[in-house]
Amino acid sequence: MKRALLVVVMLVICGGVGMGVRAWMVADGDLEVVTVTPPADLVPLAETLTVDTTGMDTCPGFTTRVPGLPLSPPMEGQSGRVSLASVMLDDAGSALLVTCEGRTSDLGSPREHVAGLGGYDGITVVGTSVETRAGFPEMVRRDIEMSGHELSDRYFEHDGWLYIVGFLRKPHETVTLEPTVESILASWAWN
Repeated sequence: MKRALLVVVMLVICGGVGMGVRAWMVADGDLEVVTVTPPADLVPLAETLTVDTTGMDTCPGFTTRVPGLPLSPPMEGQSGRVSLASVMLDDAGSALLVTCEGRTSDLGSPREHVAGLGGYDGITVVGTSVETRAGFPEMVRRDIEMSGHELSDRYFEHDGWLYIVGFLRKPHETVTLEPTVESILASWAWN
């Protein structure tokens, strides 16, 4: 099978904070693969978020730096889904959301799971790609628009569990807040 490979490297500077180097590689018939390098100057994050899932039949916990305290402790939801953390990123309602969807043995790999997601009224999928970054396995990123907001969900597997890290914001806040999200991911450590 003939595969085309295109590599483009660009550095995006936003308000004096580098968002990092991103290298895109596109192969015929596959999702776009984006290599993400954290910003040279990480955004200072005020709080340490420790998610402890001891005693819960869910994903392993983690620790990361965040701009503010989480809104609630881990909570079990429908169908085995667990909300691990919700953190406000600014006063405009932008948030970082972390959930555990369940075991990959039940849900499939991140690529399989995202490929099986259906459409919903009022939601427009604007892109799906694969991100690679230090400290994480491959992440499948799915960007959607809904009700005047954008949501970038990053799906990944750790120890047989499917996680989603979501970044909810107004469209004009994407460039401003992306360095914060990258700084949060760069500080992530498993418990």
